[in-house]
Amino acid sequence: MSAVEERLAALGHAVPEVVPPVAAYVPAVRQGDWVFVSGAVADARRRDARHRQGR
Repeated sequence: MSAVEERLAALGHAVPEVVPPVAAYVPAVRQGDWVFVSGAVADARRRDARHRQGR
């Protein structure tokens, strides 16, 4: 048990078990000239961040 979990237990809280996903999630879907992205964002603070500009 980690220090965080121990502290939460001392306060009367519990960390629930992780539930596996119920579906196969995809990060992006392409439809024609459009790409719909989910859950991915550019982070300019990262050193290896690559920024692409569309047309």
